[in-house]
Amino acid sequence: MHLSSIKLTHFKNYGQQSLDLSPRLNCFTGLNGMGKTNLLEACAMVLSGSSPRTSSELRLVRHGEQAGRIAARIVVDDSEQ
Repeated sequence: MHLSSIKLTHFKNYGQQSLDLSPRLNCFTGLNGMGKTNLLEACAMVLSGSSPRTSSELRLVRHGEQAGRIAARIVVDDSEQ
C-alpha cells in the first residue's frame, strides 16, 4: 500500500498544494517552516485517520480559513482506492 498522490487545501501552512508521490522513495527538503513536517502529518492522517501531532482538528486548518481538506489516492495491491 502507498499514497500515489495527495492534495491539501487550507491545511496548516498550505493554501493549495497537489503532489504526486513515488511508490518507492520520496525526499522532501527545504528551509525550516516551509511545510515538510506538515506534509508528513497530512500523509499520516490519511493513513491512520488522526494527526500524530495534535488532538484538535481545528489546529490543522490554515489560519484565517473556515475549513481545510486533505484528499489522497491510495494504491493497494496495484489498485487505486
